[in-house]
This record gives sequence, structure tokens and C-alpha cells, in this order.
Amino acid sequence: MSSKLFSIVLFFTMAFSQLSQDARMLALNGAYTTVARGYQCVGVNPANLAYSNGFSMNLLTFNMGVGNNTFSLDVINNIDGADLENSNAEVYFPKEDLSYVFDDDGIIITTDMTLPLPILNFSFQNYAFTTSPKLYTKFGIPSGFVDLLFYGNEIGKDLSIDLPLDVMAVQETGFTYAFSKEDFTFGVTAKYILGYFYSTFESVDSSYFRTDSTAFTGQGSFLMKQAIGGNGFDMDVGMLSREFDNGIQFGASITNLVGSIKWTQDHFLRSAIDATIQESVPAEYFLRQNEFYYYHLEIDSMNAVNLSAKPINEMIFRQGYKVIKVSDLTPFNLTANDTLVVTIPNEGGYLIPSSEIATTTLDSLSSKPLRTNYPSIFRLGLSKRYEEGVIVMADLSTGFSDDVGGYDHWRMAFATEITHYPIITFRTGVAFGGAYGRSMSFGAGFKAGPVYIDLGMAYRNGFSVNSMKGFDFSITTSIR
Repeated sequence: MSSKLFSIVLFFTMAFSQLSQDARMLALNGAYTTVARGYQCVGVNPANLAYSNGFSMNLLTFNMGVGNNTFSLDVINNIDGADLENSNAEVYFPKEDLSYVFDDDGIIITTDMTLPLPILNFSFQNYAFTTSPKLYTKFGIPSGFVDLLFYGNEIGKDLSIDLPLDVMAVQETGFTYAFSKEDFTFGVTAKYILGYFYSTFESVDSSYFRTDSTAFTGQGSFLMKQAIGGNGFDMDVGMLSREFDNGIQFGASITNLVGSIKWTQDHFLRSAIDATIQESVPAEYFLRQNEFYYYHLEIDSMNAVNLSAKPINEMIFRQGYKVIKVSDLTPFNLTANDTLVVTIPNEGGYLIPSSEIATTTLDSLSSKPLRTNYPSIFRLGLSKRYEEGVIVMADLSTGFSDDVGGYDHWRMAFATEITHYPIITFRTGVAFGGAYGRSMSFGAGFKAGPVYIDLGMAYRNGFSVNSMKGFDFSITTSIR
């Protein structure tokens, strides 16, 4: 495998990573449920705000990272220039070991950017106001293309060509209040979620590419969904114990408890930019709210003989048109056997052509408006403060789905913060599971009067430079 190929693959898998919301959280590898304070506890555990004395404000937070789910320096060094077939070669990598490198999803790149706005994220005593634009993306290379690259055309094997793609941009604005009751504090954040943009590309039915003994065959049916302008309301809830005499404190929270975003045609954001989009996008691909683009591809008996004797359109059939999803065909005088009607598997309804449907009636004809889930996370945390100026923390967390920006695997994080020195604080942490597997983090904090500067860095999917599949970096400047 040439080094040029791996350089190209690695370049295209570099992206902003799924980040913690500030540098201290990143340095502690997310073990933040009981120790976050001030405005920085919003989005983690709102109950902590009751222990936040005085005023805190974000001056500047910058988060960046690069990563992928497949390649590390160790993997690249093992495969680069290796012979996958000849065990006597000078550099040999067994082809069967590629199953440990690539999973069934192929190469997946997920990105997550959160940029808390300067000045507009602040807290005073047990109240806080926060607002942050967020960008979630998920894209990648289908496992079938990976198999084709390394294993070639295996006779009779179906290669998956499902194309993973999800993008969602939102702005999350919240108001937080926390209060104390006996040995515990409780907090709640009420959120308004402004949806900027959403797009996804999903398979309608099984999509595959196959090589048999005489020709290539395959098919794929895909649905592109797109929306501009949405609204949603959400809530975070949390609790935190007081710090007991032995220095132990525990807490729990659920963020984005009931969240979803409804995307509508009459949203003010859509109305403001709709004309501009319509002028810049070809009419065939301009999608209104609740309108999707359906694309169908079939490959039939494509081989060298047919390529020389038949026109290409007799072997490759492509068709694309705008559709809406409906649950009943009767009002449209259509049947499931009509040429342009697509039946969605598992009683999922039908897709019907929508080009002739007026915008004013589109919402009422569609089976339901487009809604997207907003990822929720449950956290359970424990910390212990020692008199020597050391805090140790442990957090257990999980998401409830793998929707864009979320994960559905348990994650365990352990961290230590050394606050013994008056000017500088040292932090480090390790984590297992979650969206990115094992991770190691480290960072430091500096204090100059009321101004705090925090730095954090973490390895993703690895404990060393050679084994990591990316890294995160964050810097936060705040007043506390």
C-alpha cells in the first residue's frame, strides 16, 4: 500500500473532533459532573451552580481537534508499503488482520464543534445565561469501498455502499437556576434550540455492489433530507450533594432530557434566506421543507463484452426526483405499483413525487413534519478532595442514541486535579468507552487575579502518540 494513498486518506479524515465544552473539562477527560463551577457547569450539571459564588464569565473558548475511527500512526506504519499476500515479503501484514483495523461501518468520521460566545456566557450566584453555536457532522467511506480497496472483487459477495452522512448546526441558548435543600442542591436549565441547518443521506433499502462470475451488478436507493430553520425546547436537570467532612461529593444529571427540533417551512430563518438559496441551487435540487430528494441506481450485467456492444444507459440506470413521505396513497389517486411511487420497507409509508405540489400545501400533505432528536447524556459523578490540594474524580456516563452528536455506549472517566500551588493547577485523566474509546488527557490552569487561563489536550482512541487516532486541544479564558 503506497504512502501516497495513506497520506490522502489521513488528510481527508482530519476534522474537528467531538470536544468537551471547555479546557478544564477536556483536561479532566470529561470527569466533570461534581467539579464544574460557574457558567461552565451548564450543559454538564446545572445543580453545581448553587456552589458557584459570585460572578463568572467566558472571555474566549477555542476548541479544536483532528481524528478518525480507523488510522493511527501504528496502523499506518504497519500497513504502509506492506505486502498483504506474501508472508515471505520484507514487510508483510496479514490481510486477515485488516478486520481489526476496519469495522463493519467502514471509515466513519464524526465531528463536533462547540463555541461558547464571549461575554454572553456568564453566571451570577445561582443564575446563569449561556448561548453557544454547535455543529455536529458524521460522514465516511462505506465498508464496501474499503473491502474493494483491500480485498478486490470477491465473487458473489455483496459490498455495502451505504453512504453515511449527517450534518446539523444549531444554537443552544439556556437559562439556569440552582437551589439548595438540606444536604443537596438541585438545578435546571431551560433551553431554546435554534436549528440552522440539517441534512442527512440515508438508504431506503439495501444498497450493494456485487461481482459474479460474468458481470458486475448492484443497486442503491438513497434519500437526501435537508432542512433550514427549526425550533426546539429542551431541559437539563441535575443534583449534587454537599461536600461531606471526608471530602467526598457525588452528583448526577441528564442533559437534553426531552429535546427535539421541528423544522418548518415558515421559520423566520428559512424565510430570510430562501430566495437566495433558490437562486444559487439548481431547481432540480432545491428542496422545500418536508421535501426530500430520492436517487435510485441500478447496475445490470456490466462487463467488458457489454461495454463494447451496448450503450452505457442499458447497463447503468439512474433516476432522481423530489419526493415527500406519506402514509396513505388514496388522497393522491396513486397505487404502490405506480412507476414513481417508492414503498418504504417495514411499513414505513410511501415516497411520492412532489414537484407539482404547491409549497402552501406541502406541510399538510406530508405525513408529518421533519423532526430530529437532540442527543441526551446521563452522567453520574463522584469526587474526593484531599487536604493536600488534590481532587480525584470518577464519572460514568452514557447517551441514549447514536443520533448526530450523541453516543449510546457507556463511558468511564477518572481524573486528578492538583490545586496545591497558588498560581498553577495541574490536571490529568483517563477514559474508557463512549464515542471514542480509550483516551488520555492532561492540562493546566493559570490564575492572574480574577482571570483564569486553562489549557487542555487529550488523545483520542489511544494512550500514546503512536496509538491515538487523533487529539483534542482546548484553551479557555474566563473570569471567575
